[in-house]
Amino acid sequence: MKKILFILIFLNLFLVNIFSQTLSKPKVQNPDISIIGDFAGKVSSDKNDSDINQLLIRSVELSFQGYLYPTVRADSFIALHRHEGELEIELCEGYLSFLKLFDNFNAKLGKIHIDFGRINKLHEHSWQYVDAPLIMSTFLGEHGLVGTGGTLGYLLPVSPLFINLEAGAWKIPAHHHNEEEEHECSEFSIADKVFTSKLWLSFPFGKMDELSISISGLKGSGSHFTHHQDDVIAIDGDIQFKHYFKGTGYIVLQTEYLRFRRQVPIGTLNRNGIYSYFGIKWDKYWNTGLRYDYVESPMPDISQNIHKGSFIITHNLTETFLIRAQYNYIKSEQEIHEGYLQIIWSIGPHTHSIE
Repeated sequence: MKKILFILIFLNLFLVNIFSQTLSKPKVQNPDISIIGDFAGKVSSDKNDSDINQLLIRSVELSFQGYLYPTVRADSFIALHRHEGELEIELCEGYLSFLKLFDNFNAKLGKIHIDFGRINKLHEHSWQYVDAPLIMSTFLGEHGLVGTGGTLGYLLPVSPLFINLEAGAWKIPAHHHNEEEEHECSEFSIADKVFTSKLWLSFPFGKMDELSISISGLKGSGSHFTHHQDDVIAIDGDIQFKHYFKGTGYIVLQTEYLRFRRQVPIGTLNRNGIYSYFGIKWDKYWNTGLRYDYVESPMPDISQNIHKGSFIITHNLTETFLIRAQYNYIKSEQEIHEGYLQIIWSIGPHTHSIE
């Protein structure tokens, strides 16, 4: 019943927004309202995977976006998400952006996809692949790093270079944990009071090339900090090179490395993870890519390392409607073959671009 009510609210708010914009009142009184859907089917050689051989509604997202003041913007995203196999309604993000506090300072306040690493700040439908890189799902949790708090940023006035410094403080809820369980949950995530920082720079590298580099830092706790010592420090570095063709095409080469240290009662766990992505956007319709992932488990009683290779092909029927296929080869304790078929669609002026 809740799911049906949620969908009806989506449609009602969207239609109200469309009709209200035809009236004589200024548009500034009404926010931009959009709906984005992300559906996927999955096959796998892993018979224990509960998601295989079915169509999954990964998310249906409703966004409200608009300016409160020329330099103050409000963004809210309510989503029907899959969590542990069930669809749940949640506030995905809701924040205020102060685009210019004074001089070159800016800030954000609210519930936010934290800008840590290359893609954590992006919603899933903005990725160029179906699933999250292993360093993200393994070290940051199933849905990435999302917290309530704020950031203070400073954009250095060094044109044509883009150099941005940012620091953030967050509160992230921990997973539920049953003290009577014999073993700790195998899923890890960051929780409690978390502090982040990021240095991001980008600059043109020739007439048709662009280079982007960032370094991110994090200090916080593991999701089971209430039951034992669980201090976490993570350092992330990423680099992206993009070469543009004449027209709409480009080549992109992206690598992200994460160094992770977890302090638990048995000692210090030092773990590493990396992924590299190579993509070619041939024209406005077709995009292909290759991705390689490697990650070490953050759990003290699991020593396995995971290797993963992916091939992705995307067909953009329009700017707001795409079909994507992805094949994964995963090697850890066993070899697994996976296949995805994904459909992403968007209605409305959503500011998260669909890649």
